[in-house]
Amino acid sequence: MKQDLNMKANLIFIMKNKSLMLISLILLFCLAFNFASADVRVLTTNIRVTLNGQEISDTFYIAFLGCLGKNEHRVENIIPQLNISEYDPANNCYWKPVLWKRCKNPYCETYVSIMGGVLRLAVYVPSQDKLYLSEKPESYLAVTSLEAELLTNGSLIIKKHEYTEGKGNTIVYEDSENIKFFAALAITLILELVVALIYVSITGISKKVLISVLIANIISFPVLLFAFPTLKIPSPILSGEIFAFAFEGCFIYLLNKEISLKKSFIISILMNMVSLIIGGLIFMMIFYI
Repeated sequence: MKQDLNMKANLIFIMKNKSLMLISLILLFCLAFNFASADVRVLTTNIRVTLNGQEISDTFYIAFLGCLGKNEHRVENIIPQLNISEYDPANNCYWKPVLWKRCKNPYCETYVSIMGGVLRLAVYVPSQDKLYLSEKPESYLAVTSLEAELLTNGSLIIKKHEYTEGKGNTIVYEDSENIKFFAALAITLILELVVALIYVSITGISKKVLISVLIANIISFPVLLFAFPTLKIPSPILSGEIFAFAFEGCFIYLLNKEISLKKSFIISILMNMVSLIIGGLIFMMIFYI
């Protein structure tokens, strides 16, 4: 009982002492970024597809399959050839698409590197009207590139190249990657500032809070986008969102005298929910639909 009271007293002291909280937050931020990775890498995984040793020059489609429940679905508007539902008696689940994309030329770019769990790869080539499917489920977490060799029997062989921390991974950013980064940043900033503006207008809080919202997002966004996918954890997206929620909430509270910690976290959770759901949909519609 006495120990609980001491812990509560220490927590109240830290919350009231914003300077101490700010220093602690900066230290935790630096520690998290350093722990995540000494190198910075891009989220995407480049996939190179070959058939009989030759690169495919035609349009083709890929899908990553996850082991889902019978009535569970993760993708929409998928082409019929990739709308797979294969029962797995050993795991009592169905292999269904969780990510798919239309590709052209031998290379295809996806965000499979941030997806946890084991997956199977399916490739459909319209010019042959043939589906190729990997047999063995594999993890693609932190995989920067992979090669898929299509075989005549309808299967495929996968060679993965994983991100290795501290090995001098060099990323050359193409114009398309730069455009995607700044587009995602702009979408996030606009949506979260609008949400924060609506909240402060309703509650009567000073609009100066919006400055700290802007700064918090500019700091947390690159960490969420680049650092968290390098962590060997089952769900980098969820962990990153929790980090963004906690960091932005504390940051807003520390930089504003007139706002409570509770209201700071309310703003943070509202902003992050809107940017994740609505922002994610807008980004996908612009670049992938």
